[in-house]
Amino acid sequence: MDHKEKAPSFPLWLAHPSFTSWLGGVRQVAPWFIVLVVLVQWALSAFGNLVVAPTGFCQSIHRATDGWVNATFLNYLPYYALLGFLAWKVGRMRWHDLGVSWGRLKWGVVWTLIAWGITQLTPFLFSNDGIEIRPEWNGHAPHYILDFIEGQFIANALEEELVFRVFLISQITLLLVRSWNVRWTYALIASGLVAGVIFSVAHVPHRIIGGVYETPSDVWWDQLNLYLAAIYLTMLFLLTNNIFIVVGIHALGNSSPDILRGTNFDFTTILILLIFVALAIRRRWKQGDGTNTADGSPPG
Repeated sequence: MDHKEKAPSFPLWLAHPSFTSWLGGVRQVAPWFIVLVVLVQWALSAFGNLVVAPTGFCQSIHRATDGWVNATFLNYLPYYALLGFLAWKVGRMRWHDLGVSWGRLKWGVVWTLIAWGITQLTPFLFSNDGIEIRPEWNGHAPHYILDFIEGQFIANALEEELVFRVFLISQITLLLVRSWNVRWTYALIASGLVAGVIFSVAHVPHRIIGGVYETPSDVWWDQLNLYLAAIYLTMLFLLTNNIFIVVGIHALGNSSPDILRGTNFDFTTILILLIFVALAIRRRWKQGDGTNTADGSPPG
């Protein structure tokens, strides 16, 4: 199923200029394949968190390799293997369909470092306590950084963004427009809202094994926080059309390798979003003068 008869058209001017052309070139998959990917993602999450994690298998390998192989990285290998097989062999998807342009990786790294750097300044801005270096940096800095790169940037955040942001948002949007004749803008908004629900529900097994849910109110508040996080990441994806930037922010939100105690990543997320909104407004004012970029880099 490879429909191209309807070109994307959005009045959402905050979206990055390259988003429309990218979405127009995404290969549409069958509805049953979207459902299959969601079910497999949920099943892998349940199996990894409720069956594998309690055995301590991944943690034992982490210890056996003196911390050089991250446990979360090991846990996500089956995700990449199974979902990668389904995407390539069954869905016949390629890197472009998943929003992966390796030329944009450098900007993902740059903006991840910028966000990380801003976070390191927050104790000086908001903390009334003394400035204290986290113990992880005392002789363990390489492992601390590698844990972040392996476990978060390469494993957790990247896999989740590929599925919950790029795949679901693009495919649900195409489905709504080309099968149900929904307008592009409404379809895009609906896909972001639906993908957010699927994202938050997928984290339930992790929360159960982590003992987060002790009362019904814990469930509702956690699901709400996860849903809001999904909406934030969706907005960032639309503003940048660079999955690596979104992955970097997601990874830092999960487990930032902070130098100092008392960092405030909430401040960073708000500031980063405002920066990209400002860049979008700047693009709007300069529309048509040839300064727009299509690689996820800031214009000008």
